[in-house]
Amino acid sequence: MTIRRIAIVHHSHADFGYTDHPEVCIRMQAQYVAEALSHIREKTGDRQFRWTCEVSEPVSAFWRQASPDERRRLLDALRDGSMEIGALPFNVTPFMDAQEWDEAFTWLPADIIAARPPTCLMQTDVNGIPRAALRRAVDRGVRFVWTGPNSWLGGPPFPPYSYFHWRLPDGRQVLVYQNNGYNNGFYLFNDNWRLGPVPAACDMSYRRATGADYFKTDPDSLHAAHEHCLRMLKSIEGASGGEAMDTGVNAYASAGSYAYDVLPVSVTGQWRFDNDPPFPALADFVHEWNRMGLTPALELTTPTNILDEMETRFGDQFPTVEGDWPDWWANGSASTPQPLAASRQAKRDLKLLHKVAADSPSVAALRRECLRDLIWFDEHTWGSWGSIGWPDSLATHANAVDKFDHAFRPQALAAWKLSDCLRPKLAMDEKGIVVGNFTDTMQDQWLVMEAEAFRNGVPAALQDAVTGRRIPLLRRPGPHNFAVPAESECSIENHSRQFPDLAPDRTVLFRTGPVPPNDTRKLLFSNDLQYVQPKAAPALQIETDENGWPVCCRTEHGIGWFHGNFGAFIGHAIEDSPSPRREFARIFNLNDAQERMAESLKKMPPISAIYKKAKRLDDGDAMVFEQEFSHPFLLCGTRRLELYPELRQLRLQLHLNRKESALPQIWFAQFCLDADAAIPFLSGGGDLFQPWLDQIDGTCHDFYAIDGPVVYRGVDAVRVWNSRDAALVTLGTPLINEKRTAKPERPDCINAMLFNDFWDTNFAVGQAGPLDFAFQAALLPPDTTTAIAMKTAEDMGTGLHFALQQ
Repeated sequence: MTIRRIAIVHHSHADFGYTDHPEVCIRMQAQYVAEALSHIREKTGDRQFRWTCEVSEPVSAFWRQASPDERRRLLDALRDGSMEIGALPFNVTPFMDAQEWDEAFTWLPADIIAARPPTCLMQTDVNGIPRAALRRAVDRGVRFVWTGPNSWLGGPPFPPYSYFHWRLPDGRQVLVYQNNGYNNGFYLFNDNWRLGPVPAACDMSYRRATGADYFKTDPDSLHAAHEHCLRMLKSIEGASGGEAMDTGVNAYASAGSYAYDVLPVSVTGQWRFDNDPPFPALADFVHEWNRMGLTPALELTTPTNILDEMETRFGDQFPTVEGDWPDWWANGSASTPQPLAASRQAKRDLKLLHKVAADSPSVAALRRECLRDLIWFDEHTWGSWGSIGWPDSLATHANAVDKFDHAFRPQALAAWKLSDCLRPKLAMDEKGIVVGNFTDTMQDQWLVMEAEAFRNGVPAALQDAVTGRRIPLLRRPGPHNFAVPAESECSIENHSRQFPDLAPDRTVLFRTGPVPPNDTRKLLFSNDLQYVQPKAAPALQIETDENGWPVCCRTEHGIGWFHGNFGAFIGHAIEDSPSPRREFARIFNLNDAQERMAESLKKMPPISAIYKKAKRLDDGDAMVFEQEFSHPFLLCGTRRLELYPELRQLRLQLHLNRKESALPQIWFAQFCLDADAAIPFLSGGGDLFQPWLDQIDGTCHDFYAIDGPVVYRGVDAVRVWNSRDAALVTLGTPLINEKRTAKPERPDCINAMLFNDFWDTNFAVGQAGPLDFAFQAALLPPDTTTAIAMKTAEDMGTGLHFALQQ
């Protein structure tokens, strides 16, 4: 037998909301820190208890309410190595942007950082972690990454019990240990103890486990545990007679090639598996095992301690990998597009707020408060274990409300504070509208406002104070609060019929004209339409389909921009299965790729929308196309494409209203750019990477979590695309269940994942009602740097701001 020692890392898997309401989980986890400190003080010497805080939020919560003596004991435990804290506040999804990642690594109080700054980043359960996190971790002295992926509807890139050096583009690297789950150490010595569902902490028909339940220390139990351990180790080492390790959630098959004499493992708990407390009897088990001379020897340790040893002894044997690590579980976040969109709006506003008011202490304080809320929102738990099975239960609703508030609250606060900061910058003495461009990119945009905002009636036009151009104000129908609706004033979406939403002349639509970077434009009231600037000949070659919707766009010099049904809506569902999400999981777990794809197409064929005739509005050199469409999943759908030839920019807006249904669905909007099958640059957490070329092999190629921008470099132009609200994209065809290993034929076709509730736990189910998505794209000169192209796309997503003065 190769393995001579088993190094046990004892921790709780922090899954805020999976077992209990998130607030309960926070308080329990803080209590566990206090309990661990008591066990550390009571169990010393050969029975020394050691505890690892997988993530840092429980420690911060403990610190906020701890007495001076408790704080001192925590600092002492950190200094002597009996306790360690992971570098991240949570196990996170890959949707955090650069400002969130910067804030995440400042989560711990300064006194704790001074005593022992984190040197290991733990990410368990989740099937990936952005390289943006790794870079910031290394900046702060992190040397190791401990992962424990859950292979359900995903998979780790390497066999279980793998080590590798993960190298950053600048040459720095960390040692990564890919453990076999996050409670594999329990199953080395015990059979499954947890029975039934996951009980809430307040469920008194269940109880915490004790040393009388498992990790027993009587001689007979120890010998039984020893025999069990030896059988399991045979599987890990590759000897015959080994057994698969059943975690109660997944059966992990070992590669059977572990070649080192020390094996690190994790032990959490069996009361609920997640959010479980310290288990002091584990220290007694380790002591008695070693006292009896059983082999392999056991030790209770912490991640940095054991990984430092493995690096010192075997580091030159570990492979080195480079690239990003996309997460298989990211697609679950698309189950709730509204809060996801709110979180992305908050991030944009916070970036702009920092730009326009960086010197304000009150702005800095609010910004930090909002960022911490958003990091909470990007924690990996979006629901409970019963979210799908019991979507209307009190627990499911309570968890969702708490989770979503971490998106809606910062969105509201950031918008409020940003408006306060922008009002003085958009002030003028004349009557009119001031449009501000607070980005580094020239922009033009159609804007909408309520007609009643004009206190003295809506003027006929606006006149640009710089160019003299006259801009007509177009009247559109809209909502009329407190009015009694006529039948014709209620749309198909107006279920209550309490107020009209199509009352005539309730909104005003106008086009700003080009606004230079970091500048403003004064648009003065005018009732003279006589000198409206004549329409210019469009500088784009546009081909349309039989319904009048653009399907090909080129510049006057023949440079291709996009082709196909730009912004096409495509949906997939399983409707002929008694348990569609289980059917989805069955297909995902098929080993043969061709069989998997055949089953996916059979069970989830793409369903395209049916489009009506498009309407076209031309205003000067801008062209607007509007089109309604229908789809079995939707109550209604509309799309609006705005083209700005002078700036080589476009905006597409999708409005969708989902029919109420608990059946799982996946939606995409497709955008095919003329980029000659180039592989794009994506941005995750502010760091760039190219799928396939700059990605760890074996990680998710089916979809990618992005900050928003996608950049294609070409000989004739640089093409950029940005998603304002949707946070996931697939490239090529709209992937459902492919587990792709090779790049698609046309990676310049972007499919924005608008909605996906095929996940069978954790995430919310059945979100219905209105959903809005916006996308931007631009053609840039071929010598534009990738960084500037990314910034341009991001700026277009930020858009213009305006204020009415009268």
